[in-house]
Amino acid sequence: MAYKRTESKEDIKERVRARGKKFVSYKEGAELYSLGLHTFQQIAKDANAIYKVKSRVLVNTEIVDEYMEIFHERISLQEHTGNYAEGAVAQGTGL
Repeated sequence: MAYKRTESKEDIKERVRARGKKFVSYKEGAELYSLGLHTFQQIAKDANAIYKVKSRVLVNTEIVDEYMEIFHERISLQEHTGNYAEGAVAQGTGL
């Protein structure tokens, strides 16, 4: 279920980074990373970035940032320029 953002993404990023805020709630994290709440919860769990303090769950943004780098895709020059056939021939796949 979608929810309405109460403050802008830039405001959240500024608040988190300016104060050196290392830990965020699920809701803040979802807004910060522009993800759905459930998706952010799953990523935080997969990254092992969850801290439970009494009944509160906090997420370490530094760990999430490192984990998210795993999914970073570099665009190769051949993809960027559209020269797929030349790249395929150079790689021996011969399109």
